[in-house]
Amino acid sequence: MEEAERRLKHVLQARVTRAQGAALEWERLQRGVGRVTAWLDASTPQRMRTEIGNSEGEAGALLGEARSTAAALELQAEAVAALAPLAARLARDEEFGPRAIECFAQVEAVPSLATPMADRIVKLEQELERQRRLTAERLAFGNATSALEAAIVQAQELLGFPVDTVDTPEIIHRLRELGDKRASELLPPEGAEPPAIARAQAAVDAWRELASDLPARAAACEAAHRAALAAQKLQEDYVAAAEAFDKWHAEVVALLSPPATAGAVAASDVLRAAAIAMEQLPVGEAHARAAGVAARQMATYNIAQNPSVLTLSHMAAALDQLRNLLSALHAAARDAPTNATVPTARIVAALEDLAAGTKLSPSQLGGELGLVPEHVDFLSSEMDHAMAPKSFDPFPADRQPVPALPLPKVTLDLRAHGLSVIEHVNKARKEPNNYAARLEADLTGAYDSHIFTCPPSWGGRKLRTAEGEPALHDLLRTLRVAPGNLPVLRLVSALDDAAQQLAEELGAGAASSTPLVNRLQARGTFSGSAGEAVVYGVRQPEAIAAQLLLSDGDEQRRNRSFLLNGELKVAGFGLADHPEHGSVCVLVFTSLFATPIHEPAEVECQAEPSELFMRIIDAIPSDQARDIATDALVLGKKVKLGYKPGAVDITVTERDGSQRCSTLKWA
Repeated sequence: MEEAERRLKHVLQARVTRAQGAALEWERLQRGVGRVTAWLDASTPQRMRTEIGNSEGEAGALLGEARSTAAALELQAEAVAALAPLAARLARDEEFGPRAIECFAQVEAVPSLATPMADRIVKLEQELERQRRLTAERLAFGNATSALEAAIVQAQELLGFPVDTVDTPEIIHRLRELGDKRASELLPPEGAEPPAIARAQAAVDAWRELASDLPARAAACEAAHRAALAAQKLQEDYVAAAEAFDKWHAEVVALLSPPATAGAVAASDVLRAAAIAMEQLPVGEAHARAAGVAARQMATYNIAQNPSVLTLSHMAAALDQLRNLLSALHAAARDAPTNATVPTARIVAALEDLAAGTKLSPSQLGGELGLVPEHVDFLSSEMDHAMAPKSFDPFPADRQPVPALPLPKVTLDLRAHGLSVIEHVNKARKEPNNYAARLEADLTGAYDSHIFTCPPSWGGRKLRTAEGEPALHDLLRTLRVAPGNLPVLRLVSALDDAAQQLAEELGAGAASSTPLVNRLQARGTFSGSAGEAVVYGVRQPEAIAAQLLLSDGDEQRRNRSFLLNGELKVAGFGLADHPEHGSVCVLVFTSLFATPIHEPAEVECQAEPSELFMRIIDAIPSDQARDIATDALVLGKKVKLGYKPGAVDITVTERDGSQRCSTLKWA
């Protein structure tokens, strides 16, 4: 009995224990599920949110919220994982099983919520990155607009307040390139605000308007810098031409002005002085033209200041005065009295008839005729006494011997004469049709078979030609089909010396002359083509140029081909007396000539060249090398020349400090 009772108690105790354990587990399951479901309810707005924000701030806030929710979800998933074994045990309980299954089902799907939350975080991260990129792009867009506006301000300063001593073509070109690049790249990014877009478009429009004016400003700037480079030399050229003209004018005036002590001057002496002055006239004209060229170039470069008190108008007036004076002297010499026998008997008879017819005394006659006292005295002295016609001479001064007039020596300025010759040659090279028309007008009728009579401006001499007028017609045909606009020939002193050497050798009748190459190499370095032309018997510049172009008697017309060769750019002139032909003229031509410096030299310049810089430039036998140095200087860059005989190093320093080096060797 006791045993049965004990067993029953044990069974009951087991049942109570089991019932109490399931109840506790159920309680724990309910509590755990309750906490999870409470979180699910509270986090529903965060978990169900789909917007990603319209700005970096909104996207960042949503991403922070999503990450916080994901972290909390991870904790809830861990809690659900901890409740899963408890729910599984209760599910097997007869009493709590159905309720446990139903209860746990409320949170069983919590772990699966992690995937969409992770996807949202990824999406928000991408959106935040996009918003950050857009923010950066909008910021960069604003900065780019500001940069373009800065370029606009700089362009406005360059155009509105130009300072040629500071501005350079390089600065303007660089600004143009920079502004064009900024304007072309100024594209509104995604999400740019309308005011920012409008501001950028206004900047682009303003830049395009200013940019169209920058090339002209750069050209003006380059011209100003070239003017600065050329100003000193042009002013020196003008002063030299003006001083040479003044000296020449003084010599010619002295030539045409007889001494104050000379009572009379022979007509032959007047004609001789006038002839010398006429020969010298082209020299003065050449000096005036040289001054005119320098003045026009200074005007081109806006160099207004005249460096000499002798202006172009003064020179022109002086030349006109001399021409008028020469014309008057020729007329006076032509009308001068000769030594022919004076008809004194007829003069005496006329005086007697005058006295008898008027019934007046000599003094009365003089008063009636309105004669000056000296003439009245003359009549009284002659008519009050018997006059012997054989001994009477009414013009005794005309019978006095006239001493020869010592004429001052006027040396021909070969340099000025050569400039005048080259000027006429350049007219044929630049405008051959116009030159042909003028030549035809001057020389029409000048030929009589093979005898050519030079026009008065050429000296009026008669020359025997080989071909006669056909040579003129051939030249006119050549000029009328010539292209023209050939490079202007420029005289070089060293080439003048080379030409003069040959002229003097020919004038002295040397058995052989020094070859051209030897004469050139003795004075410097030449490159490209070279040649020379010789003409006899003419001195006037226009005549020299025309006779060389005619090339009379030469089937190949070699002299003409030299003068009209576009590859030849520099020349030299020589003129000497010739025992047979009176004169011999030589022109030497080369494409380029460099006058050497015989010792090493180094110079560095920026913006303006020094005298040594230009000497080195003239010593370089290469147009390309010269252009590298001078063009860089014009652009405001620093240029260093390292010269030694036979070689030169050219170093150009850019504004950023980088350097470009070029080396030329020719020895």
